[in-house]
Amino acid sequence: MKCKKLIRGFPIALKGAKEVEITGISADARHVLPGNLFVLNKHHPFGGIGSMAHAMQNGAAAILTDIYDPFLAVPQLVTPSLEKVVPSLVDRYYGNPSKRVRVLGILGSQATVAAHLLRHCLEELGEAVGLLSSVEKWRQGSYVPADLFADDLISNQKSLGEMLGQGKKVAILEMLPTALQEGAFAEVDLHATIFAQFSYQEEGCLPSEEEMLQEVAPLLQNNHCSFVALNENSPYIPFCQETLRILPKTYGFSRRAELQMADISFSQQGTKGRLVHRGKSSLFSSPLLGRPPLYGVLAALSALVSCGYCIEEITPYLASFRGVPGRMQKVGRTIFVDAARTPSAFKESLLALRGCTNLPIVLVLGSLVVTARNSRFHMGKIADRYADFTILTNNTPGAEDPASIVADLQAGFSSNRQQIVLHRREAIYEGVRRAHGKALLLVAGKGHEKTESCAHTTLPFDDVEVAKEALRVVSQKQGRAPL
Repeated sequence: MKCKKLIRGFPIALKGAKEVEITGISADARHVLPGNLFVLNKHHPFGGIGSMAHAMQNGAAAILTDIYDPFLAVPQLVTPSLEKVVPSLVDRYYGNPSKRVRVLGILGSQATVAAHLLRHCLEELGEAVGLLSSVEKWRQGSYVPADLFADDLISNQKSLGEMLGQGKKVAILEMLPTALQEGAFAEVDLHATIFAQFSYQEEGCLPSEEEMLQEVAPLLQNNHCSFVALNENSPYIPFCQETLRILPKTYGFSRRAELQMADISFSQQGTKGRLVHRGKSSLFSSPLLGRPPLYGVLAALSALVSCGYCIEEITPYLASFRGVPGRMQKVGRTIFVDAARTPSAFKESLLALRGCTNLPIVLVLGSLVVTARNSRFHMGKIADRYADFTILTNNTPGAEDPASIVADLQAGFSSNRQQIVLHRREAIYEGVRRAHGKALLLVAGKGHEKTESCAHTTLPFDDVEVAKEALRVVSQKQGRAPL
């Protein structure tokens, strides 16, 4: 797209050649490709004024800025309203994709489960669907790990543009709180918004449902959203009705809910129960463990029935949904890898295992460098109460002393049913040895992540692959088949 066509109608002064062809947009100087428009972003570590030379070295064809620099050798698009102009400009460049693809936005503590289940069901139903989640994103014709791309406005619009170009009819967006607050979904037209339950996290580290509704309200009001799905117990149903003028679809475990889940039973193989919608009932089974992910299931199904699918049509796909990578992911029959890293999420994972087995539970537990000391203490306390034995270890300690992090976790224990193994690989091996053939093992904290950061080094590390490797080695040494 030519520069002059891209900026037409915007309060932008073009200083330099008007016929420059723009091949892409980037706010990160490291990722600029030849012909790209580099967008100045003072809040990005590689997007400020000091990064312009780097962007030009990588081939930036023009720079969008709020301050003209007469010494730059490339055209400059100058505007005093940089933050206001960027969302609409990016939306135009990628072809206004959210106006041509049906976009379903999902928020909440079970948003990841809801997003992945919704994709699974829609694909089984024959829909052409793309997904942007905290685990994986659709980029250049395939799914890639989410941590390879920033969760920002430009990246999201580019992904939506690629979905449109590749024939996708539905786009599912997991809308993380920080990304929403930073404007990563500005100019995205939402066909529907699904709130997949809210956990009120410790120390106010995540926004409340009220705050999230306030954040998403402008998107809903501006885009003529067709429906909002909420937990039946949400106190913000009146907000949707009175402020957003939308009658929400409700889900839950009582008869008040428009979509109800009843007669639930848990086992080590998963969950069974009955779904009820508008007088129709359908039995279901799912490999998902525990009550928390069921809120994600209900949120996804609520979206599907609101889109016109009947409950009997979609329940069979619950059995074939294998879950989300790194979310209570099974390795063998008795090992579970989970991303839980806050006290409440961690407690939910342990309770899910407690509710489906009488076997002892061995736990491998680490804590992130960014986790507050008080939260580590509570995680240790929860581990001491709900696990039968805990192995304390690292989980991306960064520059913090690993022994200090583990000491914070250990402070929450009142029993001696714990052991310190600082090296995470060795800790997982020790957990497999202790649990093999006689207990369940939960490896908590990393989930789907593929790296481990220590001091100034980031190394490949995958809990699932290490658990598989440990299971194979321990089984061979003990002369048993892997469990």
